[in-house]
Amino acid sequence: MQFPRRFRLASLFAIVTVSALSIAAHNYFSASGRYKRNGDVETFCLLLATRIEAGDTLAEVSSILGPGTQTDGSYTETMTSVMFGARFDSVSRWPDGIEDNDLFVLYRADPKPTYELQFRDGILVNHDPSWYEGPNVMVTALR
Repeated sequence: MQFPRRFRLASLFAIVTVSALSIAAHNYFSASGRYKRNGDVETFCLLLATRIEAGDTLAEVSSILGPGTQTDGSYTETMTSVMFGARFDSVSRWPDGIEDNDLFVLYRADPKPTYELQFRDGILVNHDPSWYEGPNVMVTALR
């Protein structure tokens, strides 16, 4: 038995509509979608601890967190020297070091003004997910 053409088209339209709505709902309610909408530090740190790993590409990170703001990192050196002075241990914060061609991408997550992620040749470096885990995540994230 063959269904009328009108019924087949209506069924196809319903399937496409439901599929599109389910994809939109997933994107809206996912942690990535929540961070992109709200910019809250809790969701941001959750994503950094569970979805972002050293070795991820800039495109992969951008698909999760959004594009961020790209910079050469000169602000980072100035900011850390002002915040921590001579007692700041740059090796613990940047175990892979900082090279001249590194790209830093800044992300906002209230209440901290910015978080930076460092990319070398398009690959995330100096990222340890454990910095963003646990109950004291605000202090840990400042390391």
